[in-house]
Amino acid sequence: ADITSSDQACGGMVGMNGSGTSVPVTMTRCTYGKEDAKSTIKGKTNIGGLLGLGSSGTGIATLTSCHVYADVTASGNNAGGMIGSAKSGSVINSCTYSGIVSSSQYAGGVTGVVEGKITIESCDVAADVTTTLNGGGIAGAAGAGASIKSCTYTGTITKGNYVGGILGRSTGAVTIDSCVSKADVKVTYNSSSNCGGGIIACSYGGSTIKGCEYSGTLYDGQSMGGIVGYAQGKTTV
Repeated sequence: ADITSSDQACGGMVGMNGSGTSVPVTMTRCTYGKEDAKSTIKGKTNIGGLLGLGSSGTGIATLTSCHVYADVTASGNNAGGMIGSAKSGSVINSCTYSGIVSSSQYAGGVTGVVEGKITIESCDVAADVTTTLNGGGIAGAAGAGASIKSCTYTGTITKGNYVGGILGRSTGAVTIDSCVSKADVKVTYNSSSNCGGGIIACSYGGSTIKGCEYSGTLYDGQSMGGIVGYAQGKTTV
């Protein structure tokens, strides 16, 4: 099925979960789209292959062994192969995504943006990611307490600033462990601020990267690195 909306919160399975009370969503062994005939999901903001938006403070999602074959497009912000905007407490485990993710800002092969403590583990993404700001093979941006472990990304990330093979930007202490990035990362150069990295483009607030591998090509940025493009604060590699 194809899904198109002129507004926010669209997902292949659930548009939005949680509003005022705790409404967790659990998806196990779900498949959206077909490998040989990908679906499309289009909307304004918070667009995801399975879930568009976990509502603030209550929208916890647990996704296990799910598969998405779809192109996910947000004309505004927050597009993700699995979840557009993922909330603290969510867990995404052993999932795969294949397609194209694009947004104005915040785009990722698993989730566009992570708010708070979330675990993404053993996910495999084969996708192209396009955004002007905060793009990653797994997540566009993530805050303190987020963990990305044993994930693999293969594809191209283009047209943006803060774009990385696994994570675009960390805004707190994020852990990335045993991940593999096979990304071609192309930063849109400007004279003020731009960075790209094979694992993280920009690391703020004490992120830890361990046991990761990068193979690919980095283009055109001002601050570029095979692991981290720009590090502020204590970043451990």
